[in-house]
Amino acid sequence: MTDVSIMGKNLCFSLPTQVHMVLDRLANAGHEAFLVGGCVRDFLRGVVPHDYDLTTSAQPEEMHAAFAGLRTIDTGIQHGTITVLIDGMPIEVTTYRVDGDYHDNRHPDAVTFTTSLREDVARRDFTMNALAYHPAIGICDYFGGCADIADRRIRAVGEPHRRFEEDALRILRALRFSAVLGFSIEEKTAAAARDRAHLLANVSAERIHEELTKLLCGQNVQAVLHEYAGVLAAALPAWYRAARDDIAPLAKRVGAMPSDPVARFTAFLSPLAEMPGEADRVMADLRFDRRTRERVGKLLAHQTDPCTGDLPTLRRFVAGLGAGDARLMLAMHQATATLTGDEERQNALATAHETIDALLQQGACCSVRDLAIGGADLLALGCAPGKTMGLCLQRAFSAVLDGGVENEKNALLAYCKQHLL
Repeated sequence: MTDVSIMGKNLCFSLPTQVHMVLDRLANAGHEAFLVGGCVRDFLRGVVPHDYDLTTSAQPEEMHAAFAGLRTIDTGIQHGTITVLIDGMPIEVTTYRVDGDYHDNRHPDAVTFTTSLREDVARRDFTMNALAYHPAIGICDYFGGCADIADRRIRAVGEPHRRFEEDALRILRALRFSAVLGFSIEEKTAAAARDRAHLLANVSAERIHEELTKLLCGQNVQAVLHEYAGVLAAALPAWYRAARDDIAPLAKRVGAMPSDPVARFTAFLSPLAEMPGEADRVMADLRFDRRTRERVGKLLAHQTDPCTGDLPTLRRFVAGLGAGDARLMLAMHQATATLTGDEERQNALATAHETIDALLQQGACCSVRDLAIGGADLLALGCAPGKTMGLCLQRAFSAVLDGGVENEKNALLAYCKQHLL
């Protein structure tokens, strides 16, 4: 390890017992093993990792021997990866490897196992993710990742154009890390991301969806959208065509939203709101689930609905969105009012929020399902089933919302008999 910077030889991170067990098993079998990647980065940032990945000199069959008696899963055995499960904790362990050529700008054609830790971390995306750690050694830093973390900088390992040509998803990962961690993207890495953005066409919709969701919910999303909207254009051409002339205010609005995926996507896709079906097509192309598509579509459709004022207005607002999304829309409007400094609007929205909460706590009628009458009651009055009954219930509901009739069974039956049947 003569070419490596070893930081904090006596540095001791608090590792779960399960991780120590994996390290000890490999060491006792005569193999090197290090924690690698995001968990090391998180430790240096003072954050407890969500998961732990290890890299080792052990070949797959040697790992199986070292972990005899423990439950293992061959999650990517052809690439040297197995998952060890100890007391419910999954720990991914991968043999040191060198990636072959990438002909699809996404996956290596083949991998070759190696005995060199340096060769293994050299294939990784960014310097902050190319760090390795062992409790007895400290942090092994071949590419200046510790300094980049200290300077809050995202920098590609080696030549950035080559890194992005190998795997175009790394472009979105750079943007996502910048949005989530609040790190800047180093100049050459940023330039390469722009130059190779067209390669995002080779990335699956599912992976774009995953990275974009994390990006939009990041603390630094405003700066990333403002600076790199043109990079996202390759993955989201319809969105970019609609948004490109107003990127700065859009970025501000997205960043001001509650850090909720539905709220952030609603703001992000708002430039498509005037194009029937376009926002839903974008989400469908990105493989969003139907429930999320429906919620975002409903929020976009109702984003200009009156949401302050008298009780009938507020009842209709809740009826149009449902209780949960009505509250979310209010929070979105409050975020926008805060962004623009409109104190009068903020106060009106706060009052509306309190009123709606009180209505819901009182069991107020906010949907047809909340009516004190149902289909059986209308049948007894002689109402024809099917479309006629549905229309009758909807009109009765509207009357309740407007305050024309109480949501009480006898009052509603009398109203329907007099006005609707």
